[in-house]
Amino acid sequence: MLGLLISLPFVYLLNRLVIAPVKLIKQDMIDFAQSLGQLPLNTNATSMNSVIGEAHNTFDDVKTTTQEKMVQQ
Repeated sequence: MLGLLISLPFVYLLNRLVIAPVKLIKQDMIDFAQSLGQLPLNTNATSMNSVIGEAHNTFDDVKTTTQEKMVQQ
C-alpha cells in the first residue's frame, strides 16, 4: 500500500512532464505529414523550459521552413 502511495505522484509527474508533451510532438508530426501541400499549418509552440519544449519548438521551426520552401517552389 505504501508503494502505491509513493508511486502515484511519480506516475502523475512522468505523464505530465514527459509523456503528454511527447504525444503532442508526435501528433504535430503526424498532422504535418498528412497536410503537406496544404498551407498554412498552425503552430502549437510550447513555452516549456525543457528539452521536450525545445524539441517541440525546433519541430515548429522545421515546419515553418518547410512550408516556406514549398511555397517558393
